[in-house]
Amino acid sequence: MISLRPFARAVQACRGSVAIAAACAVLAGSAACARRVVPGPAARDAAWWWWPSTGAPQNGPSVPLVYVLSGTLDTLARSRWPASVPPAARYVLVWRGERRAVPTGDTVRPLVAAYTRVTSEARAAGASVGGLQIDIDVPTASLRSYAVWLDTVRRALPPGTTLSVTGLLDWFRDGTAIARVADAVDEVVPQFYDIEPRSTMPGIAHPVDLATWLPRLEALERPYRLGLATFGRIERVESVNGRTTRLAFRDLTPLDLVERFTRLGDVAATAGRERVVTFIDPSAGPHRRTYQLLVPPADAVGSGHALMAACGRWCAGVAFFRWPAAHESLVVGPRPEKDGHGNRVPTLDVEPMTCAPLWCADVTLVTQGRFPEHDAEIVLESSTPVRLVQAASVN
Repeated sequence: MISLRPFARAVQACRGSVAIAAACAVLAGSAACARRVVPGPAARDAAWWWWPSTGAPQNGPSVPLVYVLSGTLDTLARSRWPASVPPAARYVLVWRGERRAVPTGDTVRPLVAAYTRVTSEARAAGASVGGLQIDIDVPTASLRSYAVWLDTVRRALPPGTTLSVTGLLDWFRDGTAIARVADAVDEVVPQFYDIEPRSTMPGIAHPVDLATWLPRLEALERPYRLGLATFGRIERVESVNGRTTRLAFRDLTPLDLVERFTRLGDVAATAGRERVVTFIDPSAGPHRRTYQLLVPPADAVGSGHALMAACGRWCAGVAFFRWPAAHESLVVGPRPEKDGHGNRVPTLDVEPMTCAPLWCADVTLVTQGRFPEHDAEIVLESSTPVRLVQAASVN
């Protein structure tokens, strides 16, 4: 049996010093360690995640905070500040762990070095950076070890750096070590999407029942944000010998489905209010192969703001996944500009293109309704003769 007396003496003698943190890391949640106190959020706001791998960001209004994916724990040396980011007042750098396991201790020093380097790159580009977020789907049974690793990271970061962590919803059920994880960080962001096995049913967003979740989140006494989905996807669904598989495609658009496949049945709805439109692939032969178009709710951002307004004392706001890339058609972005009556203002963007010997342009129409419930007819008139109009995409 390991005696706790040496650690208790260390805590008693060095309260408020680094020795307390070291003792608490070893005890990993023992009652001998007082909880680390952090201030509550001063205000609430809406943040966005931005994944540079999706392409250049769509234009949009400046937002209070953007979480920028800067690298992975397996490729720390390749971490960098992206060439273009959504406009924001401040940024938090994100590192993703793909292995779904607690990182080893030897990752801490390279991670902090990468954070310091990328922070310098961002500030050189005029961006304000003040935090680090870790995004790892650690198994619930490993949360206690994860908390020890996070403690080590926090102590190694430059003073004043905010440490944030994303969280699986399973972490917050009864009997887990989520309190230890929360104690090791300054912010927790539970992700209310993609929690069901992809092979069972379509759906992305998980309904947020505040009566269920607020007591669990408020009890942590840590600032938290609700991680919410604002994206859709296209999935190929294939059934062979009673087994269903789903594969998501990023290079297909809704227009591709309409042009290549046959639509089946009525529009269905998921628990998260996504609309599901199913198409069949006639070339699949005896194996049934369909494509499902999952369209996010048109009010995904507005409903997120309503949830934020109803949150508790420790709520810092919401975090939307994710800011859309310029070419994406199934992602709801930040709220657009509105007129004095609260209506979205339609805009028409014309970008000159090089296509000698004719003058040509890309024309983008942003309509009043995002993902309308019913078909709409749009008429564009040209002041001069037009020789060719080609639809490239539907956003």
